[in-house]
Amino acid sequence: MLETADAILSAKFDGERAGTLGRLAALGYAGLRWQVIDASEHGVPQRRRRAVLVAFLDQRAAAAFRWPEPSGRPPPAVGDVLYPLMAARGWPGADAWRAGAQGVAPVLTGGSRKHGGPDLGASQGKAAWRRLGIDPMGIADEAPGPDGKFRRGAGKIFDAAESGPMLTIEMAALIQGFPPGWLFCSGKTADYRQVGNALPPPAARAAGAAIMAALGAP
Repeated sequence: MLETADAILSAKFDGERAGTLGRLAALGYAGLRWQVIDASEHGVPQRRRRAVLVAFLDQRAAAAFRWPEPSGRPPPAVGDVLYPLMAARGWPGADAWRAGAQGVAPVLTGGSRKHGGPDLGASQGKAAWRRLGIDPMGIADEAPGPDGKFRRGAGKIFDAAESGPMLTIEMAALIQGFPPGWLFCSGKTADYRQVGNALPPPAARAAGAAIMAALGAP
């Protein structure tokens, strides 16, 4: 299984796709097929479409493989998913923020110069984050406290009443569908790159379960 941004399926990348499929076929892989998996259809509070390529050395598995079906349930709202973390330090505005963040997040990007450096991405994405009451201009070290203030880096104090709270690494991980409490063990920038570039775990699990089912098929 390979996965990348769904832009790979555009005409611009016809040559790259053909080259990849040709090399895999030469190695004996069968059942080569692309599919877009939207993480929001698998319980992730984010509209994140990823192109997934599946291929098998086992011909029977290739014939048996079926793409995972969407869960059939609407994705959870960002406010509901992040509320326990937003309220963890006693921020009195957490309830009001939750009520205003009853939507699904845009694609979580950033962490690189290409996608906006240490913030949440390009202008269109930033506007969507602001509609959810999130300040998209950086990654915080903590949730707002009883005074509504929070830290972002040494000596940098922000007020959630002015532009909204920022995501922390742990909050970004929940937006991606990582289990609560999942540990990232690098610095903040490296941690955010790991989170922001991940295939959301629930989507990966759905694809992996479909592959396992095909491999176990008689």
